Amino acid sequence: MSNISTIKKFLSLVYSHYRNSKLGFAGLILLSISIPVLQNTHLYVTEKIGNSLLSEGLSTIIILLLVQSIVFITSQVLLMVNKLIENKLTPQILFSLEQTLINKLARLKMISLEDSHTYNKLITVRRVIPQLGMPLISSIFSFFQSLLMVSGMIYILRNLHWSIICILISFSVLNFFVTRMFNKLQLSIFDKTSETIRMKEYVSQLFYNRALAGELKIFNLHHFFSGKWSNLFWGVEEPNISLSNKRTYLIYSIQMGINLVQLAMLLILIITSYPVISVGSFLLVSQAIVQFQGRANEIINSFAHIHQSLVYIPTYFELINLPEEKPASRTNEFNGLKHQISITNLSFKYKNSNEKSVLSNINFSIKKGEKIAIVGHNGSGKTTLLKCLMGLYDNFEGEINYDGISINQLDIQTFRKKVGVIFQSFGKYPLSFEENIILSDISKPHDRNNINNILTECKIFELSKNLRYGHNTILSPEFMNGTDLSGGEWQKIALARMYYKDADVIFLDEPTSAIDPISENEIFEKFFSFSKDKTSIVLTHRLGICRKVDKIIVMENGTIKEMGDHESLMNNDGLYRKIYESQMHWYGDEKQLAPA
Repeated sequence: MSNISTIKKFLSLVYSHYRNSKLGFAGLILLSISIPVLQNTHLYVTEKIGNSLLSEGLSTIIILLLVQSIVFITSQVLLMVNKLIENKLTPQILFSLEQTLINKLARLKMISLEDSHTYNKLITVRRVIPQLGMPLISSIFSFFQSLLMVSGMIYILRNLHWSIICILISFSVLNFFVTRMFNKLQLSIFDKTSETIRMKEYVSQLFYNRALAGELKIFNLHHFFSGKWSNLFWGVEEPNISLSNKRTYLIYSIQMGINLVQLAMLLILIITSYPVISVGSFLLVSQAIVQFQGRANEIINSFAHIHQSLVYIPTYFELINLPEEKPASRTNEFNGLKHQISITNLSFKYKNSNEKSVLSNINFSIKKGEKIAIVGHNGSGKTTLLKCLMGLYDNFEGEINYDGISINQLDIQTFRKKVGVIFQSFGKYPLSFEENIILSDISKPHDRNNINNILTECKIFELSKNLRYGHNTILSPEFMNGTDLSGGEWQKIALARMYYKDADVIFLDEPTSAIDPISENEIFEKFFSFSKDKTSIVLTHRLGICRKVDKIIVMENGTIKEMGDHESLMNNDGLYRKIYESQMHWYGDEKQLAPA
């Protein structure tokens, strides 16, 4: 991103912060002018007090001391007000930044959310986003405030030789370039270690995962993962430690050099001006020299933080500007499937992938009300096909039409209102039992009888009654008074969630993988009754359900290997029959493979 483009993004970000609190910004601007004026006035009064000690009466000195005290107290009050305004604006601006990011993630295309490069950018942005809020604004105001203060001090020091001021400024400029260099190095470390950071955090969470505690103990994995975490931890921290040490050596060397220059200047001032220089003038110049350097450093540090933000802002806007799902359109609202879903010459390849297409030349159709099973080995393309059919992936080749209209032309919001899904990795939310059910359609009017009927259908009504707080029990042991459920119970919760939505087109990805075969038969019997007039697409490795569906699609290596009903595919003596008979070998009785 060019410098001009980055500056435009920077100004856009600052303006968005300004819109959050125009009154607060106006106050900060006024304070940024008033505080330097008062602090320079304090120096001037200090000079007058010093000069008055030898030439003025006691009353004059007392008046000057009172004026100095008033000026000091007033400046402190203004600094306090400045801090109070910052305290108020800090959470407001941070909330706005994070809300913008959260809203962006909600609109982001699924293919981007699953991309590792995007995820690494997200980790970087989440780490630096607090610095793009009030700290950035504070640096801007601190920069201009210190600039005004330094301007006054330059006027105070105008009688010193110009080379002295140039030396003071040169040290500050050196400090800036050192900080600028380290900011770039820090961002480079962030970029290089973002993947390692994610892995470190993942491994770290394993030690706190209750579901894995038993496996870690039985397999004696604690030492293994502890070693892996240790390597990852130091792989992230060692570059930061090395960089921090170099920064510390340089910055403190510069500060010691500055102190020596200040000492030299004061010695030169005494030698060249003694005994002509007055006490007040000496106090004024000596304080001005010390404060000049401090304020000059504040200018440099503020500018360095602004520059650091300029380094991070492109990454933030790269994420904010990623392609989004298409906006809502009233022209092609989806009000349910009327005729059929048709898939023609469908192919799909993941972005930046050098491998062959995940899906290749897929052709089939699904009539309204049909029940379809999609089977195949892991990696055959089943889940990718499902995501294409649901509109989560839109960068495919070929056509997916709902009643003759391309899925990419349908209004996405009305389409999703009519679609229900259970993913293999479905959400287990730390919410109440009932909230976990109604999440699929939170806009639906609350109907306890309907919820109880659904719980009965999914064989979890008794479970809800036996929970400590009934429907209000939090389904997470990590929170007070929460509880945990078994894998099978959670899967029934997911089924109930899907039933509650009462969708027109239903997608199921291994919906009963954690449920025993007897319960599976009962649930599928209920499912077929529930979805009698609905269109259903089921991905499964357990082929018992295939005897009850209208059509079976057998996938292999991203293509359709076979297609037909159970009887015809068994007669074909192909891949389907091979998989089916391999499962019969373990079950021992074909009847246990299918609902009665």
